[in-house]
Amino acid sequence: MSNIILPAEEYIELTVNLAEAILCDTYLDTILIEQENGDIRYTEEAQNRFEEHLEMVEDKLSKHGIYRKGDQPNPDDDGQPDEAQEWHDFDPDC
Repeated sequence: MSNIILPAEEYIELTVNLAEAILCDTYLDTILIEQENGDIRYTEEAQNRFEEHLEMVEDKLSKHGIYRKGDQPNPDDDGQPDEAQEWHDFDPDC
């Protein structure tokens, strides 16, 4: 399967819209609050849930080869740590 690379603006719009749709469909408490200065924002809990949904959406898209331009994986990266990383991870003196 070949990767789909989206311009950053399109990728961000897509992931944010998907995460927000999941939030609005699944979150039963108040989502938005108005700040004293008039700004409308997510409640703290809704913001945390939104960020969880956003991370899930990005993970699912990457598993299907959909990436933001500049974020696609290195084709030479086999996903395994190199020797230096392995040594650092297991050396108790690091």
